[in-house]
Amino acid sequence: MTVNCHELVGEISAVVEARLKNKIERGMTYAPCVILLKNIHLVGKEREASEDSRVIHTLANLLKNVNNYGSAWPVVVIGTTSEKKSNSHLVTSFLHTVHMDAPTEVERSLLLQDLLTVCDVGNDVSTRFLAQRTA
Repeated sequence: MTVNCHELVGEISAVVEARLKNKIERGMTYAPCVILLKNIHLVGKEREASEDSRVIHTLANLLKNVNNYGSAWPVVVIGTTSEKKSNSHLVTSFLHTVHMDAPTEVERSLLLQDLLTVCDVGNDVSTRFLAQRTA
């Protein structure tokens, strides 16, 4: 189940909390389930770009209790962000953190070459050009 956190952002903390709780609980009813929270950094911010501790606390409690719903099947919650400096309190709500750097232009070109080996691609296709455009 994929949740774009842009959809969860609201005018007040109570709205964000309710939407977040609704999405997590819906995922728990589909156990076994993986819930992907895309752009999770948006959930922990207030309008002034400061931390919203109330929402972060709610998320932490939801994550702590996600597998206490009474189901024999697990629920895994994954949060993703494109921000290099994520909210430290938000990140500590998750058990594990994995940092991934974006591939360089050379790495992207090599990835594209490898992926295109199974396709019929004309000689005029430049993976270097494509790699430059996908930064």
